[in-house]
Amino acid sequence: MASSVELKMLGLLVFSLTLLGSYSDPLFSRKLRRENLNQVYSTFNHQPKPISPSTLALSGDAYSEDAFTGMTVLLDESDASVIISLSGISGNWFGVGFDAPNYLMADNPYAIIIDGAGKVSERKLDTPDVGHGPGTLLESSIEVLSAVEIQGNMLVTMKRALVGKSPDHYTFDATKPSIPLLMASGPAAELGYHLDRKSGETLNLAIHHQEKSAEVSTAVGGTVSSEAASTSMTLLLEDSMATVTMSGPSGMWFGVGFDAPNFLMADFPYAIIVDGSGEVSERKLNTPDVGHGPGTLLEPSVEVLSTVEEDGFKTVVIRRALVGASSDHYTFDASKTSLPLLIASGTAAEFGYHGVEQKSGETLSLGKI
Repeated sequence: MASSVELKMLGLLVFSLTLLGSYSDPLFSRKLRRENLNQVYSTFNHQPKPISPSTLALSGDAYSEDAFTGMTVLLDESDASVIISLSGISGNWFGVGFDAPNYLMADNPYAIIIDGAGKVSERKLDTPDVGHGPGTLLESSIEVLSAVEIQGNMLVTMKRALVGKSPDHYTFDATKPSIPLLMASGPAAELGYHLDRKSGETLNLAIHHQEKSAEVSTAVGGTVSSEAASTSMTLLLEDSMATVTMSGPSGMWFGVGFDAPNFLMADFPYAIIVDGSGEVSERKLNTPDVGHGPGTLLEPSVEVLSTVEEDGFKTVVIRRALVGASSDHYTFDASKTSLPLLIASGTAAEFGYHGVEQKSGETLSLGKI
């Protein structure tokens, strides 16, 4: 993404869910993310793994609207572990402090912090004489299972032992029905003062029922962007549906071609094109003898969920069936770990030649959510 795009295109809360980097995700404005927090939270509240009915397991979730941060926790006595899924706004730091009975940093809670690049750290918080300090950096005791960025929010799923690695690492106790928390996020990538983006929350734990925990999430997703085309895309595959979020320059056409192993139009990829007015079309691309042709216009199979234009970029969210409506409509396969793409944009509102510089071949990495 060009530097101007990085500044303008701001990175939905995926609550129990990789463009990793120090800049904000260009797919969703902050306003749009805030409007969709609860929707995505309810959609992606998947437990990380099934639990044996013979062992005690507790689970719960907590969410801070002020901090734009959410968390699910699963305590499993079968292997003395805890799985934590923590989600917040991409490109900004966010975190949670455990065991803060007064909801204050002065409680010196153990905290897990995710920075703007998705890096995880553990800290013992404190309150210095001046301002809000970063606390003490602790030795790592966390295994990162996944880090996925979807529609402007980062979800990191982690695992660690129930018993803390040191007295400063919080020890999770399956006999406690609740844990007082501090949840916060900041306006920058590096950990710092949270401003008004913080709140005290209580994590309530309940018996994790086997019939619900046996459900295994089949959701797959990933995010990719093209610096040359100033265009980004998020793909989410779940159940029988694919949700595609595309963002590109306002007033210009932009699009993505799926399954182009050589990153060429000669691969005849299925493409989704958004024109300058926001109208969406589907095409089977080809390479005629002269120039770059528009390909074949296909019968529509997508549903446009939303269109938002802000800060010089248009973001369109669409949905369609995983299985293509015809042999020319690409069939999405959730078992694939990557997908070769063509990403391009034009210099006019109507679909046409992308120009020499405004296109690139990109690989979309897909991971379980």
